[in-house]
Amino acid sequence: MEIEQKWREEVNRIQQATKLRIELLSCIHNDFTDVRIRYEAAGGEVIRSHAVNGVVWYVGIHTAEWSESARALLPLLLSEARTDAPSAGALTLQEEVLHWLAAVYQGQDAPLPSRLEREWHWTEGRACFVIERTSGVNAVAWKQLFGDFFGDTKRIECWQVADLVYLLLVPLSLLPDESGEPVDLDTTSSPVLLEWAASLHDLLSTEAMENAKVLVAPPLERAHALPAALRQVKGLSHALSHFFPRVMVAATWQYPLERWAATLDLDTVRALRASLPVPSSLQLTEEQLESLESFCEHHLNVSETARSLFLHRNTLLYRLDKIQEQTGLEPRRFADAMLLRLATLLGKLDN
Repeated sequence: MEIEQKWREEVNRIQQATKLRIELLSCIHNDFTDVRIRYEAAGGEVIRSHAVNGVVWYVGIHTAEWSESARALLPLLLSEARTDAPSAGALTLQEEVLHWLAAVYQGQDAPLPSRLEREWHWTEGRACFVIERTSGVNAVAWKQLFGDFFGDTKRIECWQVADLVYLLLVPLSLLPDESGEPVDLDTTSSPVLLEWAASLHDLLSTEAMENAKVLVAPPLERAHALPAALRQVKGLSHALSHFFPRVMVAATWQYPLERWAATLDLDTVRALRASLPVPSSLQLTEEQLESLESFCEHHLNVSETARSLFLHRNTLLYRLDKIQEQTGLEPRRFADAMLLRLATLLGKLDN
């Protein structure tokens, strides 16, 4: 018996017995991802789906009408669409995950596929790395490379979410710190994750000969958190492209001012620039900009900034004095330093 005919009989039997809404629907295979997104956005849930001859048949319910206990019985009452080989046009779990992740990365409000919720079980949290490549060199062996690096090929997941963008999910137990303890799921700004991101960048540079950018988000407990994490990473990437294009390793808890500035439209940028007590024609040299950025990053600590820039302390003080002469603002005062930093960020956006 064809699976769609079998589902039709089972759906009718379940509906008669429960008086709850359950339906068997179909659509063209190429439209299924969009159809499913709209169906789930309207409160529906796809329980089963199967593609054959270019058509996807799917069983759906309206979740709010079903109690948890009744919902839990449905997988037992509906037959699985099993074949020795995938039907022509059938969506595998991997294809479904790829469709979903690509849609999320493009900014679409795509709900987590119900099939993924059932079958993609995480027994522990995941570290979320996004790798942005600079070329289209073949990356087929990347998963093996990462598996060798983390010591477990089967437990890591590597998904291509855009043309040159890859999502790498790594169980936290594979990311020990110096003491051998895994990264804490509650950690939101762990230096350990940044160290692993830097190690991944080095790995790609030496083994794959790619100067790929590696971005990291806080650990994820469930797949539901992936859309928010990808949005954060994409916002960070957008900010880095404007302000720090040479930074190749970064985390979503870094550069908060830059990430905010990168979200502003041009009219707002110009209005803010005009309202700042800083010359609109402010032009700092590369050395001055580097010194000011590092000075703010190191909380206006002269000694730490000088060490990070490999400068003598007096050289840094000379540069800060020159900035004060040009702008009338004292970068060693917090308020003035923030005004200068904001002015330089907005200036880059308005160029």
